[in-house]
Amino acid sequence: EEKYRNLLENARDTIIALDLNGNITFVNNIVEEYGFKKDEVLGKSMTEFVPEKYQPKLIKEFAKVIRGNLAEGEIEIVTPKGKIVSEYRSSPIKRGNEVIGSQTILRDITERKKAEEALRESEERFRNLFESAGDGILTLDLRGRVTSANKKIEEISGLSRGEIIGKYPTQFIPLDI
Repeated sequence: EEKYRNLLENARDTIIALDLNGNITFVNNIVEEYGFKKDEVLGKSMTEFVPEKYQPKLIKEFAKVIRGNLAEGEIEIVTPKGKIVSEYRSSPIKRGNEVIGSQTILRDITERKKAEEALRESEERFRNLFESAGDGILTLDLRGRVTSANKKIEEISGLSRGEIIGKYPTQFIPLDI
């Protein structure tokens, strides 16, 4: 039992148990890294830790778990050190066939979400540069076929992108330009 308690208490993901009213009955040590004290979290409603806009979703998902189903998704959590985005997986806690609560594992995906947003913004900047370039730009696959073309290539060739993609550049761009 001590070995399993140690695994649970020191897991890098947040592990929470809730009673049937949505009050926290267990939380592992990782919450302290987010600025919480365990004794201040225990007994509080799960809704106290999420922004108001997420509360209807949280309550709906909790009701699903209490009916004996699994739930998973993403949710924002307010901590003393700021908001984090967490991926969650919740399941019912049963005694026999009776649901007596729920358990949730939360994984902090804040950095991943920031990286995804930065990548999206970078791709958008690249797409804008690609499209507005004064020169014709093509990208090719390893066989030399066109995988993308900008507006200038359409102007130069007089063809639409649909007519260009998949072809070899020599099929539509004169060699003497």
